[in-house]
Amino acid sequence: MALQQTGLSVASLPLAPAAERRYVGRTEELGAALLPFNKPSEVIVRVLRKLGANPTERLDEFDQDPEYTACRSEELPLYYELYVQGPLDPSEREVLCCFMLEGLNDFCGEGITHPLQGSIFDALIEAGLHSEELDYWTDTSDPDAENWWPVTKALVAHRSSRVSRRD
Repeated sequence: MALQQTGLSVASLPLAPAAERRYVGRTEELGAALLPFNKPSEVIVRVLRKLGANPTERLDEFDQDPEYTACRSEELPLYYELYVQGPLDPSEREVLCCFMLEGLNDFCGEGITHPLQGSIFDALIEAGLHSEELDYWTDTSDPDAENWWPVTKALVAHRSSRVSRRD
């Protein structure tokens, strides 16, 4: 309504930098198939409460991707600890998977290999719950690696090394 009153169109507004990065070259694919996490926000609220975070400070009704925006990279050790030690249902594990991959993505974007990176990758792969989410973060279909997520190369290499170790 407010946009109509100003004469602006949503189509002419630029995407936020994180959204631009997330959807580079994929505007035709936006929707449920692109983003694997599709649980209700109440699951994210439960996880935030288990972490001792106030959900009202992290979530609002306008969040497009709360499974990625409600987390904080500096809390990565807390997410991992809850993931491996906490009593969680599969949906809560999926939220923590998103939180951990987003946090690792932030670190990789800064050129930092987080000390828990390998352990997190192993836990997520071994859980057998997160294949769609892991596939999303390891999408290398764009021939220009500059358009991949910062964590993509590290996760692809880790998956490959696990396969090599089994052989």
